[in-house]
Amino acid sequence: YVGADERGRFGLFEQNFDSERDTVATRRKLAGFFDDADVESFGLSPDGAQAMLAVSRTTRGLMIADLAPRPAR
Repeated sequence: YVGADERGRFGLFEQNFDSERDTVATRRKLAGFFDDADVESFGLSPDGAQAMLAVSRTTRGLMIADLAPRPAR
């Protein structure tokens, strides 16, 4: 499953499942957890040997617009 680690980075985890007990201690990181991208979804090959991760990156910019009138020359 896709989830966040202790640093807030998103990646792919695996975890044992037992409907009768808490298995959070079996949670293991598999892939992803990039500093500059978030894993959004994943797919597994039919044999389970490979995973494909869909990631997104957010870019931000800052612009300053000077809207004050300029003095006439």
